[in-house]
Amino acid sequence: MSRTIDQEFRPKTYFMPMRLQLYLLSQVKGSPQRKILEGLFEEGRHAELNDMINEFDYVQESSKALESFHPMYMGGQ
Repeated sequence: MSRTIDQEFRPKTYFMPMRLQLYLLSQVKGSPQRKILEGLFEEGRHAELNDMINEFDYVQESSKALESFHPMYMGGQ
């Protein structure tokens, strides 16, 4: 085993390919929502996942409207 460090080594990418499930879960900031999503993934309840994702899009749109009203409504999920 060599004890030298190869300073010329460069990986092809610094981020390994991520499964869709892990990517989606990494995008959810709230712990309760993440746990619900994890449960739905594990149980294979994909129709409910689709409904939850569509609902999230709606929530984002209404959140933007609230944020434009007052900064107090910025942040969170």
